[in-house]
Amino acid sequence: MRRAIASSLRADQLGVALDLARRHRIDVNLLFDQDSEQFLMQLPLLVRQVDDVERLNVFIAAIRVPEEAAVANSILGGLQEALLAADGTR
Repeated sequence: MRRAIASSLRADQLGVALDLARRHRIDVNLLFDQDSEQFLMQLPLLVRQVDDVERLNVFIAAIRVPEEAAVANSILGGLQEALLAADGTR
């Protein structure tokens, strides 16, 4: 299943990757761990592909990087920026 998630991420299908991880109870931090820099750049794409606020909330709640708070802050900050930008286009 991890290969399917990695394949979805490479194909810019972040919403699919998130659904696969959630459905198969795979730690969603794997999405970030595959390629952290690419993932952070694609947060606006994730927001566009995941149009359900509840799914984004579940993703945010699952983010845990206790040893590196800066990483979690980068993800959450990027999501906030993407959500604010998307709010202006909806």
